[in-house]
Amino acid sequence: MNGPPPFHKRDPFKSTTNNPRLSGRHYYNHSRPGCQCRGVFAPQERGKIMTNDKMKQSALKDEYRKLLASDVWPTSQKMVDYCIKNAARIVELEGGGLVAIEKPRMQKHFCFGYSLNGHDSDDFDRANKMAAYAEKSTDYFIKTNMKQIVDAIKDLHDDHVYIGVKYYTSPEDSRIQNVVYLNYWDTPRQGLKPISDNDRRAMIEAWKIVGRDFRRKIDTYLKRYGLSKVQTWSYWQDE
Repeated sequence: MNGPPPFHKRDPFKSTTNNPRLSGRHYYNHSRPGCQCRGVFAPQERGKIMTNDKMKQSALKDEYRKLLASDVWPTSQKMVDYCIKNAARIVELEGGGLVAIEKPRMQKHFCFGYSLNGHDSDDFDRANKMAAYAEKSTDYFIKTNMKQIVDAIKDLHDDHVYIGVKYYTSPEDSRIQNVVYLNYWDTPRQGLKPISDNDRRAMIEAWKIVGRDFRRKIDTYLKRYGLSKVQTWSYWQDE
């Protein structure tokens, strides 16, 4: 066989197994002459890895909840619950810090602005064509919603990425931390430190897992509702 099979070229966020966290690896019964792939898992192994991951995430969320209650919202259990509910995944950093990745939100409303310069109506036509296209295009719906994941992973590959305490009201040594992206001309504030290679890889892998889970949610939504709840419009953006 010349070159890798199509299986290797599929959408990295689209699950082809029952476990989206392992969807980038081969099926346990996949066979390819000369393939040296090490990502071969029997069903029992896939289930065990998924269970272990869920247990670890549950433990990390419990720990994150306690830190929120002590460092950030000591008088508001409601805010603690809100933060935990909106956390898609908790990433544990090398130094013991914890970073929460918020759940992606599915967008169903799309608007397109246009400008009117003199008698030129090209931009007006473009905006209306895009509105009509977005109303009927499954590809547009998927790509637009997945853009938040793609952008997050892309940003993590930049040079000016730092780690620091998330909330200004928290203790300086709080383990509740956040990823901060700066422009090359910005001066990092006190307390920020460049992200390590290991933490960068951990954050990227976590976003990929969140992306695969979100893509599966989008596929389930489209299977149930299609584009029936999508709303699109154009608007005049000149002021």
